[in-house]
Amino acid sequence: MKEPVPRTSEAPEADEMETAYDHVQQLEWSFANLPVLHAAAECGLLGLIATEDRVTATQAADQLGLHPAATVKILRALASMGILRGQEDTFEMRGGYRPLFDPGSAIHHANGQRHIFELSQMWARELPGFLETGAWTKTPRDPESMARFVGSMRALSYGMTGRLHQALDLTQSRHLVDFGGGLGTYSIELCLRTPTLRATVIDVEAVAPLTTQEIDRHGLSDRVEALAGDYHQAPLPEDMDVALFANVMHQERRDGVARLIDRAAAALRPGGRVVVVDFTLEESRAEPSLGAFFAINMRLFGDTYTPGDFRDWMTAAGLTDVTRTDLGPNKLMIVGHKP
Repeated sequence: MKEPVPRTSEAPEADEMETAYDHVQQLEWSFANLPVLHAAAECGLLGLIATEDRVTATQAADQLGLHPAATVKILRALASMGILRGQEDTFEMRGGYRPLFDPGSAIHHANGQRHIFELSQMWARELPGFLETGAWTKTPRDPESMARFVGSMRALSYGMTGRLHQALDLTQSRHLVDFGGGLGTYSIELCLRTPTLRATVIDVEAVAPLTTQEIDRHGLSDRVEALAGDYHQAPLPEDMDVALFANVMHQERRDGVARLIDRAAAALRPGGRVVVVDFTLEESRAEPSLGAFFAINMRLFGDTYTPGDFRDWMTAAGLTDVTRTDLGPNKLMIVGHKP
C-alpha cells in the first residue's frame, strides 16, 4: 500500500450554497448503491464472498466468469458502502452481512434485494405522473413476483425479531394473532423463543399456503396456524391476548388503521395488548427519511404515521398505558394495554 499524501493543515470553508451543493450531490449519487448491490447479487459476487474468508478480485472474476477490471471496481464500491472490508484488491465480507448474502442461509436476502431493485425502477417510471395526478399504475403480482415480495418481508422480519422479542415480554401471553403476518416469521421466531406461546397468522389466500409450509419447516404446526383471509374480517380467537400488526399499518388509510385497532382491542382478553411495529414519522412528519419515503411508496392507499397518531387511535379504542420503544433507526414499537 502506498504512503498517504500529507494533508494541508486546514480545509477551506464552504459557504451555505457550497454546503448545499455538496449535500445535493451526495443525495444524487446515492442512486448508485442499489444497482451496485443488485448487480453484485445477481452475478453471484456477494454470494461468493459471503462464503469465503478472503477473496481477491482476480479470483472472484475467474470463478464467476466476470471481467476482472469491472469486478474490482464493484468490490471497491461494496467496501465503500461498508459491506466488505477491502485492502487493495483483496476483500472479505463483514460478519453481520454474511447471513444476508449467503445463498444457503435461512435469511438470504436475494428476494428482498430484487424486490427493492424492481421498486426503484417503478419509482423512476411512476413518480412524475403520481405527482401530477395522484395516479400510480397498478401492476398485478404474478406468482414469482409474489414470492419475491413475501421473501422480502421475511428478510425484513428476521432483521427485527430479536429486538422485538427483547422489547416485548411474552412469557405470560397465551395466543398471539399476527395480522398480515406473511410467511409468519415473527410468529415462528417468537414462538421458538417463548415455549408457552401459540400464534395465528392471518394473511391472504395466495400467501397462506406458503405460510403453512414455513410453519411445517420449523416443526411448529402444533402451535402456529395459518388462517387465509382478510384481516379486517377474519374470525379472531377468543383467547387472543396479543394482537400484532408488524409492517401492516402503513398499508392502510387513517380510517383503516382506526378500524383495525378498534377491532383488535374489542377482541382482546382483559390484560391483552395491541402491538404495532412499523415505519413511522416523528411528530414533525419530516423525519426519519425512510418514513417519509415509505409514505410515497404507499401511494394514496396507505401512509406512515406518528407515535401520537397511534396513541390517539389506541386511546379511542379504550386502550391505556400507550408506550413507544425504538427498535432501530427506522422502526418503532407502539403498545397499548386493554384494562
